[in-house]
Order: sequence, then structure tokens, then C-alpha cells
Amino acid sequence: MIFGESMGNRFIIWALLFLIVYIPLEDFLLKILPVPGAVYIILRQGSEVIIYFLTALVIYYSLLFKEKITFIKGRHNLFLLVFCVYAILIAFFSESSFMAGIKNLKAMVRYILLIYLIVATINYSKFPILAIKCIFYSSLFQVFIGFLQILGGTPVKKFFAPKELEKTDTDLITGFSTLDKLEVDIFGTISTTIGYGFFLIVGLSLLLVLKEKLIKSRSIRYLIYTSFLICIYYCGSRVALLGAIIPIFHQLYKWDKKKSIFLIGFGSIFTLLYGFYVADPGSSNVSFWFIFSEGFVGKLELQRLGLLLFVFVPFLSDRHLLFGLGPDKDYLVGYANSNFDIPFFFPDFYLYSIKDVYWFSLIIFYGVIGFLFFIAFYFEILVGLLKRYKVSKSILNGTALVAIYLGLIMIPLNLFNQALEIRQISFYYWFLVAIVFSYTSPGSYISKSEKL
Repeated sequence: MIFGESMGNRFIIWALLFLIVYIPLEDFLLKILPVPGAVYIILRQGSEVIIYFLTALVIYYSLLFKEKITFIKGRHNLFLLVFCVYAILIAFFSESSFMAGIKNLKAMVRYILLIYLIVATINYSKFPILAIKCIFYSSLFQVFIGFLQILGGTPVKKFFAPKELEKTDTDLITGFSTLDKLEVDIFGTISTTIGYGFFLIVGLSLLLVLKEKLIKSRSIRYLIYTSFLICIYYCGSRVALLGAIIPIFHQLYKWDKKKSIFLIGFGSIFTLLYGFYVADPGSSNVSFWFIFSEGFVGKLELQRLGLLLFVFVPFLSDRHLLFGLGPDKDYLVGYANSNFDIPFFFPDFYLYSIKDVYWFSLIIFYGVIGFLFFIAFYFEILVGLLKRYKVSKSILNGTALVAIYLGLIMIPLNLFNQALEIRQISFYYWFLVAIVFSYTSPGSYISKSEKL
């Protein structure tokens, strides 16, 4: 333990609680500042800068007081370390940009640092429930903003939309540059609809699992469940809506196995029949029901399916399959155009979206070797969560279950998005993992007899 009960420990606690509340509000708050787009992008990195600063603070004090930094033992440490070293070597020795490689690695591991930061510093027994309540009520606030956007329409959405950026500023374009987008989706104060949808899944899962520890009244809980699902539906992210099924189904299954299977089966059949024969499919940006239309496959061909067919499949027979090309999109586009048979109707714009098929992009960037190291780390974390879920009690048991939900949701989610790098997704997942690992492992700072 580096800080014990010192001021440093309290500072880290308040800094982390600040990030919990700040990250969903970040783009809206920064929009108010009268700064150019380039400065705005720098300020958007503030959350990870804070984590880097806190980590550096821990290392500094450990050296100053000659104390060892606490680690949770496990193979996940080895897998992560090997992957990071491997990613740096690929960035250095491949023909792609070294800085692009470092930038991509930073985006992947920035919030994983939370596991090591919280383990090494925080020994406050009430921190888990305090943090969980901050997460839940922050997500509930986003539901409130979502309903304002549903009722108020485009004027309200414009007010909460993030800062408009020029393409010359950065490649981190917010996705709210057209009026059509504002007319269709709700997003709270978050810059991406998938980030908004996933953040609501976090809040929904916490309430489903912890129930009266967050909201005592059952009728109010059911009202909030419904509100979460309405906002997830109206955010326009189909993968987020489908992802919400995992915690809902599991909770139904725990309640009554036979009834849950009947409800899920009936709901699936109803959805298919309604989708194919009744619903208006709309367009890809408008309706969940578009997946049942004839145009859906054509739309996919110009997006994620096209990336798989025209980039990933040819890469399977490429000489770089084992070690990867390196995580440089500019280099990838040039390499793909030179070595793969890219159709004329699939422009470079779509090639730059390679991370929309995230798991496959990791194979292209880091090869089979790097991909296996990272996947081994990811699944080792899930196994660790499952073990801790079985032996934990009260709040930590529920937190472990929610973290398992999120970890499972991100497996299919990363087939359609770069969920692990979206801050409103990545931060909260790794934060919950950090809490579970910190307070349920041998040598943790919470007495087994202490009730959380």
C-alpha cells in the first residue's frame, strides 16, 4: 500500500470519482470553451492524462518511500506485458509509422491501468459502493437528457451535441456533423451513440443486479428499467440494444428458468415476424428494423462486411499474417490498394474504418501472434471475474457479475465497433474490473468479515 490513509489516497479517490462523473459530460462541457478544434481534441485527452498522472504519482511515492507497488498476481499480467512489448516491437520494426503504433497501444491500454492503480492505492472500504452509485446516477442523468432529446427534438439535440470539428483538425470526428444525425438519434451528452448506448447498459446492469441497494422501491426500479430500454432503443445503436439482452436474459433466467426461456423464445419469434412482415425498415440510420430489409446486406457490403471480404480475407493468405502490418491506417490503405483486389465501389474512406471490425483489425495490425496475446489477457480477466463472482459477497458479488456482463457484451460488440477504445465503454468496464480485483483478491484491503 503506497498511501495508506494519507492525503494522497484521498486525492486519488476523489480524482477517480471525478472521472466517473466527468467522462460522460466531457464533450458537452468542453464545447462551452471558446477554443479551436485542435485544442479541443487535446483537452479531450484529459481523462487519460489524469490516469497517467495518478499512475506516475504512485510510482514516484513508491520510489520515495521505498515501498513495493501492490499487484494482483495472475497470468493476465504476463499476457498484457508480453502484448505491450510485442506491440512496441511491431511499431518499431514494421514499415508502418512508429508514432501510429504507440498511439494505438495507448488507446488500447490507457484504462487498463485502472486495475493496477486502484489495487496499489485505494484501501477505503466504502469506495466500491460510492463509485458504483456515482456510475449509476451518472447513467440515470443521461437517461434524463435522452428523454429531453426525444421530447425536444433537434433544437435540444443541437444544444447537447459535441463541438463540430473540421476534418483538418483530427481524425477524431464526432459523427454529429449533419442535421440528419441530430434528427434521428439521441446521445445524451456523449459524442457517440454506441458510447451512449453502452453507458446506459452499464447503469441498467447495475440496477438489475444490485436492485434495492441502488433503488429501494420496486415500482420505481421497473420504471427506470423501462426508461433505460427506451433510451437505448432511441439512441439508434442496434448492437447496444441487442447487447442489453445479455443482462436482462440472465436476470430472468435466475428468476425463473422456464419462464425466461419462454419469454426470450416468444420475444425472438415476435421480433422476427414483426421485423420481416410488419415493421417499416426505414434506413440504416433510422430504425432497428432495417436489419430485416433487403438493403441491409448491401449496406453491410459497403461497411463492415466489405472490410472482411475485401481486406481481412485476402490478408489471411498474406505474408504478414503471423506478425501483422502494424497499427497504421495510412500504411494499411496503401498496402491494401497495392496488394489486394479492392473493388472500385469500396473507396479508401471505408478502409480507414478498419477498426469497425475491431477483433479482425487486431489480427491485421498485430498478426496472429499479437492477437493471441491480447485475447489471452482479455479472457484471463473474464476467468478472474468469474472466480471472484463465485466467492464474493454483497456489493462485490454484484459488481463482478456486472463486469462479466460487460466483458461478454464487448465480445460481439467489437465485431461491429472499436468498443474497447471508446472511453465511455472502456473506462467503465476496466473500472469495475479494477474494483472487483482490488477488493476480492488475497491481500486485499477489505476484511472478509466487513460488510460492504
